[in-house]
Amino acid sequence: MYKIIIIAILLLLFLYNKKDNFQDNSKISVLILSYNRPYNLKKSLPILNKYKIIDEIIVLHGNPKYYQNFNNNKVINVKDYENNKIYGGARRWMAMKYLKNDVIMILDDDLYPSEKFVNDSYNTLMKNYSKNTIYGNFNRGCNENGYDHKATAENYDSILTGQVMCKKKIIEDYMKNYFHKHEKWLIEHHGNCEDLGLNFFIRNFYKEKPVFVKGTFTWLDKSKGYSSSPEHYKIRDNFCKKYHNI
Repeated sequence: MYKIIIIAILLLLFLYNKKDNFQDNSKISVLILSYNRPYNLKKSLPILNKYKIIDEIIVLHGNPKYYQNFNNNKVINVKDYENNKIYGGARRWMAMKYLKNDVIMILDDDLYPSEKFVNDSYNTLMKNYSKNTIYGNFNRGCNENGYDHKATAENYDSILTGQVMCKKKIIEDYMKNYFHKHEKWLIEHHGNCEDLGLNFFIRNFYKEKPVFVKGTFTWLDKSKGYSSSPEHYKIRDNFCKKYHNI
């Protein structure tokens, strides 16, 4: 009897340590768009650079006027001026070639998540690895009724990509199979609604629901972005009504 108990304890310790080693050895790539708020990244990059699970941080610069060569050891600076002229924020979907890891986290430059939030998102994804979906904190509604920016954790159908984690292959599949459906709109509106387009892909192509993951994050300067425009919510409302089943 005692031998069985000892063996069981040793097995549990082995599995626990194996889990810890898996966590320690796991790495993700982070992609951040930079356009006209480099001062935000001066605050966030040193913090993100210290997160153990983050292996690399790709900063995709869209404006030569505000370019800064961030020299944190995990940061890779990429000049993406031409794509920005055409696609605005939607250029982020074209950057997968710069990311080396299977799991990626996409961030806007006006916030950064806590390390616990990053780890929790990663663990949730890995526990559901067979699903093709995205994981994040900002839940919204986007359907035939329009855009609902006050959707709750119970009635949402979309997750914004201001902070989101997913498998890189999902974005590659989106670009290959679905991006063309929204491309004309994204060019006309300089990338506004690129996040909602990805959600439609998740819901209509994979038949999955984006996953809400609760966590904490720090806001930085949010001015001078898409949401600063008085037409922002109207544009998104029209996009949801037009493309919800396309």
